Amino acid sequence: MNDTRFLDDGDVIPKGTNIGICIYKLQRNPKIYPEPNEYKPERFSKEESEKRNFYDFFAFSGGARGCPGTQIAYTQLKIVIATVLQNFRIESKGTAADLDTYWGPVLKPKNAFIRLHCR
Repeated sequence: MNDTRFLDDGDVIPKGTNIGICIYKLQRNPKIYPEPNEYKPERFSKEESEKRNFYDFFAFSGGARGCPGTQIAYTQLKIVIATVLQNFRIESKGTAADLDTYWGPVLKPKNAFIRLHCR
């Protein structure tokens, strides 16, 4: 393992240094996602996704050491969403602007803004 030098500013990271990446900030880079805190699902359309680098959306890591459970997670997510939509009517109790979050192992809402009603 060697020291790593960055070409743009010449900074050096000494070998053996532990580095953490803040995925929350990485996923909200305004150069990649203009108005990063606005809800815009069209960002993830096929056409928009093809305009970005594969690693710009980094939910499950990538490359040779990417998460092996990615496909299982996506499949389970679709099943859960379909089951909820089949069995419940969803009522919103606020707007996205009202949402407040807190940090944990994952980003979580401090307060829930939806109510589920059995069908």
